[in-house]
Amino acid sequence: MTIESLKESLKKIDNLISMAKTNKAIDVKDLKKERRNCAIALKKLKRIEDSILSLDLIEKYNLPKINYTPDIDDSGYIFTLPSGLKLEGLYRCNNSPVEMNMLEGLDGYICIETEKELNHLINLNWIETLHYVKSKHSDFNIDDYL
Repeated sequence: MTIESLKESLKKIDNLISMAKTNKAIDVKDLKKERRNCAIALKKLKRIEDSILSLDLIEKYNLPKINYTPDIDDSGYIFTLPSGLKLEGLYRCNNSPVEMNMLEGLDGYICIETEKELNHLINLNWIETLHYVKSKHSDFNIDDYL
């Protein structure tokens, strides 16, 4: 369920509550309970959408990961999404620990910093991912990744 669909559901429930106040055949209590549940779900979705990436948050997705060392004083993980997209993030830079707060992939064409962006990419297949990147970067050549 998306934020927009939840907002639309809340509007419909508000209209039904208004109608129910004049029609005793409709139980207002049930409608109000359903509205409250939708409002809670909407708040949770908004919180997820605004969440900044962290290693703890990324690991909750149980994505396959491998350790990698791009150079002698940096270390990170490469996470593989269901589509096969590989996203990498550093946890050590210049021999110092760093907070992993972003992931990069496709030669730098993808750079994500929020859980909303991660959720979006997780739900795409490989071809959809390539078209998504193309929509963001006109110089991206899909054929290079097929």
